[in-house]
Amino acid sequence: MRYILLIFMTAFLALKGKSQELSYSYGPKINDYNSICFSLFQQDSTSLYAFRYNKYAYYLDVFDKNNLSLTEQIPIPLPSKDSIKFDFENLFILKDRYLVFYSYFNKTSQAIKLEMVAFNATGNRIGTIKEIDELPGKNERKAGSFRITNRPPENKFLSYGYKRNKGSYYLNIDHFDYEGNKLKSQDFVIDNSRFLEESFNNGETICRLERDRFNEKTANWLLSFYSPASDKAQSISINPSAGSNITLTGKFGSYVENGILYLLSPYTTSIFAQKAKGVYLITADLKEQRVLNKVVIPFKAEATEGSDSEDFSLASCILTDIIPIKTGLRVLFESRLMTSTYGVPTGYNLGNIITLDIDSSFMLKDISRIYKKQVAKPASVRYMGFIPLSYNDATFCIYNELPQNLSRPNDKIKNVKSGSIDETVVVSAALSSAGGQKSILIDKAGKTEMTAILPRTVLKDAFKKGFMYALTQKGNDVVLTKIFPK
Repeated sequence: MRYILLIFMTAFLALKGKSQELSYSYGPKINDYNSICFSLFQQDSTSLYAFRYNKYAYYLDVFDKNNLSLTEQIPIPLPSKDSIKFDFENLFILKDRYLVFYSYFNKTSQAIKLEMVAFNATGNRIGTIKEIDELPGKNERKAGSFRITNRPPENKFLSYGYKRNKGSYYLNIDHFDYEGNKLKSQDFVIDNSRFLEESFNNGETICRLERDRFNEKTANWLLSFYSPASDKAQSISINPSAGSNITLTGKFGSYVENGILYLLSPYTTSIFAQKAKGVYLITADLKEQRVLNKVVIPFKAEATEGSDSEDFSLASCILTDIIPIKTGLRVLFESRLMTSTYGVPTGYNLGNIITLDIDSSFMLKDISRIYKKQVAKPASVRYMGFIPLSYNDATFCIYNELPQNLSRPNDKIKNVKSGSIDETVVVSAALSSAGGQKSILIDKAGKTEMTAILPRTVLKDAFKKGFMYALTQKGNDVVLTKIFPK
Protein backbone atom coordinates (compact mmCIF):
# COMPACT_ATOMS: atom_id res chain seq x y z
CA MET A 1 0.00 0.00 0.00
CA ARG A 2 1.25 3.48 -0.73
CA TYR A 3 0.08 7.07 -0.44
CA ILE A 4 -0.56 9.18 -3.49
CA LEU A 5 -2.23 12.53 -3.99
CA LEU A 6 -5.98 12.57 -3.82
CA ILE A 7 -7.63 14.03 -6.92
CA PHE A 8 -11.31 14.78 -6.94
CA MET A 9 -12.96 14.72 -10.06
CA THR A 10 -18.79 17.95 -5.66
CA ALA A 11 -43.38 18.53 -0.52
CA PHE A 12 -41.13 21.71 0.23
CA LEU A 13 -40.04 22.38 3.76
CA ALA A 14 -38.05 25.33 5.06
CA LEU A 15 -36.10 24.61 8.23
CA LYS A 16 -33.92 26.94 10.24
CA GLY A 17 -30.44 25.74 11.17
CA LYS A 18 -28.68 26.30 14.47
CA SER A 19 -25.73 28.11 12.90
CA GLN A 20 -25.34 31.64 14.26
CA GLU A 21 -24.69 33.13 10.81
CA LEU A 22 -26.17 30.81 8.17
CA SER A 23 -29.56 29.37 7.41
CA TYR A 24 -30.89 26.78 4.97
CA SER A 25 -34.03 25.52 3.30
CA TYR A 26 -34.93 22.22 1.70
CA GLY A 27 -36.47 21.79 -1.73
CA PRO A 28 -37.82 18.65 -3.40
CA LYS A 29 -36.22 15.26 -3.24
CA ILE A 30 -34.45 14.06 -6.38
CA ASN A 31 -36.44 11.02 -7.44
CA ASP A 32 -34.46 7.82 -8.07
CA TYR A 33 -31.21 9.65 -7.35
CA ASN A 34 -29.15 6.47 -6.92
CA SER A 35 -30.20 5.10 -10.32
CA ILE A 36 -29.75 8.28 -12.41
CA CYS A 37 -27.14 10.93 -13.12
CA PHE A 38 -28.07 14.36 -11.74
CA SER A 39 -25.99 17.52 -11.92
CA LEU A 40 -26.73 21.16 -11.08
CA PHE A 41 -25.26 22.73 -14.19
CA GLN A 42 -26.39 26.27 -14.99
CA GLN A 43 -28.36 29.24 -13.63
CA ASP A 44 -29.85 32.61 -14.37
CA SER A 45 -31.11 35.26 -11.96
CA THR A 46 -34.29 33.32 -11.07
CA SER A 47 -33.72 29.63 -11.86
CA LEU A 48 -31.39 26.67 -11.48
CA TYR A 49 -30.92 24.22 -14.36
CA ALA A 50 -29.93 20.59 -13.84
CA PHE A 51 -29.22 17.70 -16.19
CA ARG A 52 -30.98 14.49 -15.15
CA TYR A 53 -30.59 11.34 -17.19
CA ASN A 54 -30.16 7.59 -17.41
CA LYS A 55 -29.41 5.42 -20.42
CA TYR A 56 -33.00 5.78 -21.66
CA ALA A 57 -33.86 9.49 -21.41
CA TYR A 58 -32.33 12.93 -20.83
CA TYR A 59 -34.07 15.84 -19.08
CA LEU A 60 -33.44 19.45 -18.20
CA ASP A 61 -34.91 20.13 -14.74
CA VAL A 62 -35.66 23.75 -13.84
CA PHE A 63 -35.91 24.88 -10.19
CA ASP A 64 -37.06 28.21 -8.78
CA LYS A 65 -34.21 29.80 -6.79
CA ASN A 66 -36.56 31.40 -4.29
CA ASN A 67 -38.44 28.36 -2.97
CA LEU A 68 -36.51 25.57 -4.78
CA SER A 69 -39.71 24.25 -6.36
CA LEU A 70 -39.35 22.13 -9.50
CA THR A 71 -41.02 24.27 -12.18
CA GLU A 72 -40.23 22.33 -15.37
CA GLN A 73 -38.99 18.93 -16.51
CA ILE A 74 -38.06 19.34 -20.16
CA PRO A 75 -37.10 16.31 -22.26
CA ILE A 76 -33.88 16.96 -24.17
CA PRO A 77 -34.33 15.75 -27.79
CA LEU A 78 -30.93 14.12 -28.21
CA PRO A 79 -30.44 11.82 -31.20
CA SER A 80 -31.25 8.15 -30.81
CA LYS A 81 -27.91 6.33 -30.64
CA ASP A 82 -27.91 2.92 -28.98
CA SER A 83 -25.15 2.32 -26.40
CA ILE A 84 -23.72 5.83 -26.94
CA LYS A 85 -22.74 7.76 -23.82
CA PHE A 86 -23.40 11.50 -24.13
CA ASP A 87 -21.41 14.01 -22.07
CA PHE A 88 -22.88 17.49 -21.54
CA GLU A 89 -20.43 20.27 -22.38
CA ASN A 90 -22.52 23.43 -21.96
CA LEU A 91 -26.01 24.91 -21.79
CA PHE A 92 -27.09 28.31 -23.15
CA ILE A 93 -30.38 29.79 -21.97
CA LEU A 94 -31.78 32.08 -24.67
CA LYS A 95 -35.05 34.01 -24.65
CA ASP A 96 -36.93 31.62 -26.91
CA ARG A 97 -34.95 28.37 -26.71
CA TYR A 98 -32.27 26.31 -25.04
CA LEU A 99 -29.00 25.24 -26.66
CA VAL A 100 -27.40 22.08 -25.30
CA PHE A 101 -23.88 21.10 -26.34
CA TYR A 102 -22.95 17.45 -25.91
CA SER A 103 -20.13 15.18 -27.01
CA TYR A 104 -19.73 11.47 -27.64
CA PHE A 105 -17.08 9.14 -29.02
CA ASN A 106 -17.81 7.62 -32.43
CA LYS A 107 -16.01 4.28 -32.66
CA THR A 108 -16.57 3.99 -36.42
CA SER A 109 -14.87 7.28 -37.30
CA GLN A 110 -12.52 7.10 -34.28
CA ALA A 111 -13.33 10.65 -33.26
CA ILE A 112 -15.08 12.49 -30.48
CA LYS A 113 -17.90 14.65 -31.84
CA LEU A 114 -19.33 17.88 -30.45
CA GLU A 115 -22.93 18.61 -31.42
CA MET A 116 -25.56 21.23 -30.59
CA VAL A 117 -29.31 20.73 -30.26
CA ALA A 118 -31.85 23.57 -29.90
CA PHE A 119 -35.25 23.00 -28.28
CA ASN A 120 -38.08 24.92 -26.66
CA ALA A 121 -39.70 24.75 -23.22
CA THR A 122 -41.79 21.72 -24.21
CA GLY A 123 -38.80 19.73 -25.44
CA ASN A 124 -39.55 20.11 -29.14
CA ARG A 125 -36.44 20.29 -31.29
CA ILE A 126 -35.89 23.51 -33.21
CA GLY A 127 -34.15 23.00 -36.54
CA THR A 128 -31.61 20.25 -37.10
CA ILE A 129 -28.82 18.98 -34.86
CA LYS A 130 -25.61 20.79 -35.77
CA GLU A 131 -22.14 19.24 -35.67
CA ILE A 132 -19.82 21.84 -34.13
CA ASP A 133 -16.48 20.03 -34.11
CA GLU A 134 -14.76 16.67 -34.40
CA LEU A 135 -11.52 15.60 -32.76
CA PRO A 136 -9.85 12.45 -34.11
CA GLY A 137 -8.33 9.84 -31.80
CA LYS A 138 -7.97 6.09 -31.44
CA ASN A 139 -10.08 6.19 -28.27
CA GLU A 140 -11.98 8.71 -26.18
CA ARG A 141 -9.00 9.46 -23.94
CA LYS A 142 -6.75 10.32 -26.89
CA ALA A 143 -9.29 12.26 -28.91
CA GLY A 144 -8.83 15.65 -27.22
CA SER A 145 -11.28 17.95 -25.46
CA PHE A 146 -13.66 20.85 -26.11
CA ARG A 147 -14.42 24.16 -24.49
CA ILE A 148 -17.45 26.28 -25.43
CA THR A 149 -17.90 29.90 -24.32
CA ASN A 150 -20.90 32.15 -24.81
CA ARG A 151 -20.56 35.67 -26.23
CA PRO A 152 -24.06 37.21 -25.79
CA PRO A 153 -23.07 40.80 -26.80
CA GLU A 154 -22.10 39.48 -30.26
CA ASN A 155 -24.90 36.86 -30.43
CA LYS A 156 -22.36 34.12 -30.96
CA PHE A 157 -20.34 31.43 -29.20
CA LEU A 158 -16.79 30.14 -29.52
CA SER A 159 -15.70 26.53 -29.68
CA TYR A 160 -12.12 25.63 -28.72
CA GLY A 161 -10.79 22.22 -29.70
CA TYR A 162 -7.38 20.58 -29.33
CA LYS A 163 -6.41 18.53 -32.38
CA ARG A 164 -3.49 16.43 -33.60
CA ASN A 165 -2.57 16.21 -37.27
CA LYS A 166 0.56 14.48 -38.64
CA GLY A 167 2.44 14.78 -35.36
CA SER A 168 1.52 18.44 -34.74
CA TYR A 169 -0.92 19.74 -32.17
CA TYR A 170 -3.37 22.55 -32.85
CA LEU A 171 -5.73 24.75 -30.88
CA ASN A 172 -8.69 25.41 -33.16
CA ILE A 173 -10.96 28.41 -32.43
CA ASP A 174 -14.28 28.43 -34.28
CA HIS A 175 -16.88 31.24 -34.15
CA PHE A 176 -20.56 30.31 -34.54
CA ASP A 177 -23.87 32.14 -34.45
CA TYR A 178 -26.70 30.74 -32.34
CA GLU A 179 -28.09 28.85 -35.33
CA GLY A 180 -24.89 26.79 -35.47
CA ASN A 181 -23.49 28.48 -38.58
CA LYS A 182 -19.70 28.82 -38.59
CA LEU A 183 -18.62 32.44 -38.96
CA LYS A 184 -14.83 32.02 -38.98
CA SER A 185 -12.09 29.67 -37.88
CA GLN A 186 -8.48 29.98 -36.72
CA ASP A 187 -5.73 27.45 -35.89
CA PHE A 188 -2.75 27.85 -33.57
CA VAL A 189 0.16 25.42 -33.47
CA ILE A 190 0.72 24.07 -29.94
CA ASP A 191 4.25 23.29 -28.74
CA ASN A 192 3.80 19.56 -28.12
CA SER A 193 6.96 19.41 -26.00
CA ARG A 194 5.04 21.17 -23.23
CA PHE A 195 2.64 19.72 -20.69
CA LEU A 196 -0.72 21.43 -20.19
CA GLU A 197 -1.52 22.04 -16.51
CA GLU A 198 -4.68 24.14 -16.80
CA SER A 199 -6.41 26.53 -19.21
CA PHE A 200 -8.47 29.70 -18.70
CA ASN A 201 -10.45 31.94 -20.98
CA ASN A 202 -11.53 35.56 -20.90
CA GLY A 203 -13.66 36.78 -23.76
CA GLU A 204 -12.06 35.36 -26.88
CA THR A 205 -8.62 34.82 -25.35
CA ILE A 206 -7.60 31.43 -24.01
CA CYS A 207 -4.62 31.15 -21.67
CA ARG A 208 -2.74 27.90 -21.00
CA LEU A 209 -0.58 27.20 -17.95
CA GLU A 210 2.23 25.02 -19.32
CA ARG A 211 5.46 23.38 -18.19
CA ASP A 212 8.33 22.11 -20.30
CA ARG A 213 9.21 19.01 -18.26
CA PHE A 214 7.37 16.10 -16.71
CA ASN A 215 8.94 16.75 -13.30
CA GLU A 216 6.99 19.68 -11.83
CA LYS A 217 9.77 20.72 -9.43
CA THR A 218 12.39 21.12 -12.17
CA ALA A 219 10.13 22.41 -14.94
CA ASN A 220 10.02 25.88 -16.45
CA TRP A 221 6.52 27.33 -16.17
CA LEU A 222 4.86 29.49 -18.82
CA LEU A 223 1.61 31.25 -19.59
CA SER A 224 0.71 31.00 -23.29
CA PHE A 225 -1.99 33.27 -24.72
CA TYR A 226 -4.06 32.42 -27.79
CA SER A 227 -6.41 35.04 -29.23
CA PRO A 228 -8.25 35.50 -32.56
CA ALA A 229 -6.82 39.04 -32.58
CA SER A 230 -3.31 37.61 -33.06
CA ASP A 231 -1.79 35.29 -35.65
CA LYS A 232 0.41 33.45 -33.17
CA ALA A 233 0.56 32.56 -29.50
CA GLN A 234 2.47 34.61 -26.97
CA SER A 235 4.34 32.72 -24.22
CA ILE A 236 5.60 34.37 -21.01
CA SER A 237 7.80 32.78 -18.36
CA ILE A 238 6.36 32.85 -14.84
CA ASN A 239 9.34 31.25 -13.10
CA PRO A 240 10.64 32.82 -9.86
CA SER A 241 13.52 35.24 -10.31
CA ALA A 242 16.95 33.71 -10.85
CA GLY A 243 18.79 33.27 -7.57
CA SER A 244 15.62 33.33 -5.46
CA ASN A 245 16.23 29.74 -4.28
CA ILE A 246 12.54 28.98 -4.84
CA THR A 247 11.32 25.58 -6.05
CA LEU A 248 7.67 25.44 -7.18
CA THR A 249 5.69 22.35 -6.29
CA GLY A 250 3.49 22.73 -9.37
CA LYS A 251 0.27 22.23 -7.41
CA PHE A 252 -1.37 25.40 -8.69
CA GLY A 253 -4.69 26.88 -7.66
CA SER A 254 -6.39 29.57 -9.72
CA TYR A 255 -9.03 32.26 -9.64
CA VAL A 256 -10.20 34.69 -12.36
CA GLU A 257 -11.96 37.98 -11.61
CA ASN A 258 -12.63 40.82 -14.07
CA GLY A 259 -10.15 39.38 -16.53
CA ILE A 260 -7.33 39.11 -13.95
CA LEU A 261 -5.90 35.63 -13.38
CA TYR A 262 -4.55 34.75 -9.92
CA LEU A 263 -2.26 31.70 -9.77
CA LEU A 264 -0.88 30.29 -6.52
CA SER A 265 1.50 27.43 -5.87
CA PRO A 266 3.18 26.27 -2.65
CA TYR A 267 6.96 26.50 -2.85
CA THR A 268 9.97 25.02 -1.09
CA THR A 269 13.59 26.11 -0.79
CA SER A 270 14.98 22.72 -1.81
CA ILE A 271 13.99 20.20 -4.46
CA PHE A 272 14.16 17.51 -1.75
CA ALA A 273 12.05 19.40 0.82
CA GLN A 274 8.94 17.68 2.19
CA LYS A 275 7.05 20.75 3.47
CA ALA A 276 5.92 24.02 1.90
CA LYS A 277 7.70 27.17 3.04
CA GLY A 278 5.24 29.62 1.50
CA VAL A 279 3.21 30.38 -1.63
CA TYR A 280 4.23 31.87 -4.96
CA LEU A 281 1.63 34.24 -6.46
CA ILE A 282 1.32 35.23 -10.13
CA THR A 283 -1.24 37.71 -11.43
CA ALA A 284 -1.86 38.17 -15.16
CA ASP A 285 -4.14 40.34 -17.30
CA LEU A 286 -5.83 37.91 -19.70
CA LYS A 287 -7.11 40.65 -22.00
CA GLU A 288 -3.80 42.50 -22.26
CA GLN A 289 -1.90 39.18 -22.31
CA ARG A 290 0.73 40.20 -19.79
CA VAL A 291 1.98 39.16 -16.37
CA LEU A 292 1.36 41.80 -13.69
CA ASN A 293 3.08 40.40 -10.59
CA LYS A 294 5.28 37.51 -9.45
CA VAL A 295 5.49 37.48 -5.65
CA VAL A 296 7.07 35.15 -3.09
CA ILE A 297 4.98 35.03 0.13
CA PRO A 298 6.73 33.09 2.95
CA PHE A 299 4.77 31.46 5.75
CA LYS A 300 5.33 32.69 9.27
CA ALA A 301 7.88 30.52 11.07
CA GLU A 302 5.30 29.00 13.38
CA ALA A 303 3.17 27.87 10.45
CA THR A 304 5.44 24.94 9.61
CA GLU A 305 6.53 23.94 13.08
CA GLY A 306 4.92 21.92 15.84
CA SER A 307 2.23 19.27 15.86
CA ASP A 308 0.34 20.68 12.87
CA SER A 309 3.27 20.74 10.47
CA GLU A 310 1.81 17.87 8.43
CA ASP A 311 -0.84 20.31 7.19
CA PHE A 312 1.91 21.84 5.02
CA SER A 313 3.28 18.53 3.77
CA LEU A 314 3.77 18.58 0.00
CA ALA A 315 2.27 15.10 -0.13
CA SER A 316 -1.11 16.24 1.13
CA CYS A 317 -1.46 20.04 1.18
CA ILE A 318 -3.91 20.76 -1.67
CA LEU A 319 -4.98 24.30 -2.62
CA THR A 320 -8.77 24.27 -3.01
CA ASP A 321 -9.99 27.87 -3.23
CA ILE A 322 -8.85 31.46 -3.76
CA ILE A 323 -11.42 33.93 -2.41
CA PRO A 324 -11.25 37.72 -2.93
CA ILE A 325 -11.78 39.80 0.24
CA LYS A 326 -11.73 43.55 0.79
CA THR A 327 -8.14 43.53 2.06
CA GLY A 328 -6.73 41.09 -0.52
CA LEU A 329 -7.08 37.34 -0.94
CA ARG A 330 -8.05 34.39 1.23
CA VAL A 331 -6.47 31.08 0.23
CA LEU A 332 -7.83 27.71 1.40
CA PHE A 333 -5.95 24.41 1.59
CA GLU A 334 -7.14 20.96 2.63
CA SER A 335 -5.02 18.03 3.76
CA ARG A 336 -5.84 15.19 1.35
CA LEU A 337 -4.39 11.72 0.88
CA MET A 338 -5.51 8.63 -0.97
CA THR A 339 -4.42 5.09 -0.17
CA SER A 340 -4.15 2.60 -2.99
CA THR A 341 -3.11 -0.95 -3.75
CA TYR A 342 -1.61 -1.62 -7.18
CA GLY A 343 -3.03 1.71 -8.34
CA VAL A 344 -6.59 0.95 -7.21
CA PRO A 345 -8.01 3.42 -4.63
CA THR A 346 -8.77 1.78 -1.31
CA GLY A 347 -9.40 4.76 0.99
CA TYR A 348 -9.31 8.53 1.43
CA ASN A 349 -8.10 10.71 4.27
CA LEU A 350 -9.31 14.33 4.35
CA GLY A 351 -7.93 16.34 7.23
CA ASN A 352 -7.59 19.93 8.41
CA ILE A 353 -8.52 23.04 6.46
CA ILE A 354 -5.83 25.76 6.43
CA THR A 355 -6.48 29.35 5.36
CA LEU A 356 -4.09 32.16 4.50
CA ASP A 357 -5.10 35.82 4.40
CA ILE A 358 -2.92 37.83 2.00
CA ASP A 359 -3.27 41.61 1.90
CA SER A 360 -3.26 43.89 -1.16
CA SER A 361 0.51 44.35 -0.77
CA PHE A 362 0.93 40.57 -1.04
CA MET A 363 1.94 40.16 2.60
CA LEU A 364 0.74 37.23 4.70
CA LYS A 365 -1.47 38.65 7.46
CA ASP A 366 -3.00 35.59 9.09
CA ILE A 367 -3.07 31.80 9.13
CA SER A 368 -6.16 29.96 10.41
CA ARG A 369 -6.89 26.28 10.81
CA ILE A 370 -10.08 24.25 11.07
CA TYR A 371 -9.51 20.85 12.63
CA LYS A 372 -11.38 17.93 11.09
CA LYS A 373 -10.77 14.24 10.40
CA GLN A 374 -12.57 12.38 7.63
CA VAL A 375 -11.61 8.85 6.60
CA ALA A 376 -13.60 7.13 3.87
CA LYS A 377 -13.77 4.12 1.60
CA PRO A 378 -14.31 4.87 -2.12
CA ALA A 379 -18.06 4.20 -1.90
CA SER A 380 -18.60 6.94 0.69
CA VAL A 381 -16.05 9.58 -0.33
CA ARG A 382 -18.90 11.67 -1.81
CA TYR A 383 -19.78 12.68 1.79
CA MET A 384 -16.27 13.91 2.57
CA GLY A 385 -14.58 17.26 1.97
CA PHE A 386 -16.00 20.72 2.53
CA ILE A 387 -17.72 23.65 0.82
CA PRO A 388 -16.56 27.25 1.41
CA LEU A 389 -19.22 29.97 1.53
CA SER A 390 -18.18 33.65 1.69
CA TYR A 391 -20.00 36.94 2.09
CA ASN A 392 -19.03 40.32 3.57
CA ASP A 393 -15.45 39.04 4.01
CA ALA A 394 -16.65 36.23 6.30
CA THR A 395 -15.86 32.67 5.19
CA PHE A 396 -17.61 29.53 6.44
CA CYS A 397 -16.49 25.97 5.76
CA ILE A 398 -19.43 23.58 5.57
CA TYR A 399 -18.91 19.84 6.03
CA ASN A 400 -20.19 16.69 7.73
CA GLU A 401 -19.09 16.21 11.33
CA LEU A 402 -19.82 14.08 14.38
CA PRO A 403 -21.81 16.32 16.75
CA GLN A 404 -19.69 15.18 19.71
CA ASN A 405 -16.59 16.62 18.02
CA LEU A 406 -17.91 20.17 18.48
CA SER A 407 -17.27 19.93 22.23
CA ARG A 408 -13.99 18.03 22.04
CA PRO A 409 -10.53 19.64 22.11
CA ASN A 410 -8.94 19.84 18.67
CA ASP A 411 -6.43 17.10 19.50
CA LYS A 412 -9.22 14.77 20.72
CA ILE A 413 -11.68 14.87 17.81
CA LYS A 414 -12.71 11.51 16.37
CA ASN A 415 -12.58 10.38 12.75
CA VAL A 416 -15.70 10.67 10.63
CA LYS A 417 -15.61 7.25 8.95
CA SER A 418 -17.67 5.55 6.27
CA GLY A 419 -19.48 3.61 8.97
CA SER A 420 -20.32 6.71 11.02
CA ILE A 421 -21.90 8.89 8.31
CA ASP A 422 -25.33 8.01 9.75
CA GLU A 423 -24.29 9.80 12.95
CA THR A 424 -23.16 13.10 11.41
CA VAL A 425 -24.68 16.55 11.24
CA VAL A 426 -23.83 19.35 8.81
CA VAL A 427 -21.70 22.02 10.50
CA SER A 428 -20.43 25.44 9.50
CA ALA A 429 -17.05 26.57 10.78
CA ALA A 430 -16.54 30.33 10.73
CA LEU A 431 -12.93 31.29 10.10
CA SER A 432 -11.20 33.44 12.71
CA SER A 433 -7.69 34.03 13.97
CA ALA A 434 -8.51 31.69 16.86
CA GLY A 435 -9.49 28.88 14.49
CA GLY A 436 -12.86 27.69 13.23
CA GLN A 437 -15.88 28.62 15.34
CA LYS A 438 -18.04 25.53 14.70
CA SER A 439 -21.80 25.32 15.00
CA ILE A 440 -24.50 22.98 13.72
CA LEU A 441 -26.07 24.18 10.47
CA ILE A 442 -28.33 21.19 9.65
CA ASP A 443 -29.19 18.94 12.58
CA LYS A 444 -30.41 15.38 12.43
CA ALA A 445 -34.16 15.00 12.06
CA GLY A 446 -34.05 11.68 13.90
CA LYS A 447 -31.57 9.50 15.76
CA THR A 448 -31.22 7.01 12.90
CA GLU A 449 -31.80 9.30 9.92
CA MET A 450 -28.75 10.21 7.87
CA THR A 451 -28.13 13.94 7.48
CA ALA A 452 -25.13 14.64 5.26
CA ILE A 453 -24.33 17.21 2.60
CA LEU A 454 -22.72 16.12 -0.69
CA PRO A 455 -19.86 18.63 -1.07
CA ARG A 456 -19.12 18.03 -4.76
CA THR A 457 -22.69 18.84 -5.88
CA VAL A 458 -22.49 22.55 -5.03
CA LEU A 459 -23.49 25.38 -7.37
CA LYS A 460 -22.78 28.88 -6.04
CA ASP A 461 -25.21 31.66 -6.90
CA ALA A 462 -23.67 33.94 -9.52
CA PHE A 463 -26.20 36.70 -8.80
CA LYS A 464 -26.43 36.67 -4.98
CA LYS A 465 -23.25 36.62 -2.93
CA GLY A 466 -23.30 34.17 -0.05
CA PHE A 467 -26.02 31.94 -1.56
CA MET A 468 -25.33 28.42 -2.77
CA TYR A 469 -27.17 25.23 -3.68
CA ALA A 470 -26.19 21.62 -3.06
CA LEU A 471 -27.66 18.18 -2.50
CA THR A 472 -28.18 16.76 0.99
CA GLN A 473 -28.76 13.15 1.98
CA LYS A 474 -31.76 13.19 4.32
CA GLY A 475 -32.61 9.69 5.42
CA ASN A 476 -33.04 7.63 2.25
CA ASP A 477 -33.79 10.71 0.15
CA VAL A 478 -31.48 13.18 -1.58
CA VAL A 479 -32.94 16.69 -1.53
CA LEU A 480 -32.02 20.01 -3.10
CA THR A 481 -30.77 22.43 -0.42
CA LYS A 482 -30.17 26.17 -0.35
CA ILE A 483 -27.66 27.64 2.13
CA PHE A 484 -27.54 31.39 2.69
CA PRO A 485 -26.67 34.10 5.25
CA LYS A 486 -29.34 35.03 7.78
